[in-house]
Amino acid sequence: MHVRAANIVRAGESLMRLVSDLKQYLILNDFPSVNEAINQRNQQLRTLQDECDKKLISLRDEIAIDLYELEEEYYSSSVCEPSDLPLCEAYWNCDSLDSSPPDFSSPLVSAETASSNNQIHASPHLNGGGMVEHS
Repeated sequence: MHVRAANIVRAGESLMRLVSDLKQYLILNDFPSVNEAINQRNQQLRTLQDECDKKLISLRDEIAIDLYELEEEYYSSSVCEPSDLPLCEAYWNCDSLDSSPPDFSSPLVSAETASSNNQIHASPHLNGGGMVEHS
């Protein structure tokens, strides 16, 4: 009787180990549910990315409009001299001449550049948002 009882206990323990191994195998190798979880998380992150992109585009457009209004105010004020380049042109001209930061205290424009500058202000140009604006 003791031998039979010991065999039954060993068989029970073997079944318990087998069930445990099957559970572990199912948890670790359940590729459809793992793939589904990955796809769901991927979709959540893509949605978050789209929301962030929309917010960034909105901020860019708002900043472009504000910058355009500030430039209009600056160039129509008494502070601006007729020989002044638009800020972006002054930056790029200085950047192409050397790698030092621009010196905005002295005019960067010759008489020839000033006349072409007047033509630039008379023609449509792109603001920071990529929209054509007329000055």
